[in-house]
Amino acid sequence: EEARSAAAQALERELREAVALQGDGLEAERRGLEERAQAAKEALDAARAEAAAQRAECEARQRHIDEMSSELQERRKRSRDLAQDADRAHGRKLKAEADARELRRQRAAIER
Repeated sequence: EEARSAAAQALERELREAVALQGDGLEAERRGLEERAQAAKEALDAARAEAAAQRAECEARQRHIDEMSSELQERRKRSRDLAQDADRAHGRKLKAEADARELRRQRAAIER
């Protein structure tokens, strides 16, 4: 009876030790998983912050491109307006030259 009791106590002690070892292993695994989860959360937060910064930079670049496009359109319009003004001025010059030739011809005809 004593031998069985001693054997049962030894088995119970071994069982407690095995359970404690398993519990320690599970606790270590849980801590490892928590650390990995925390690292993944930090990486995700960093990626989100980077994405937000890139988005803001992209929006700023797009605004700059839009401003440049508007400026280019305005310059093209001014260029067209100036070209039209130059064409009208050239037309007036040609007409004035033609009028001057006609007046010289008329004066020459009168002087004869």
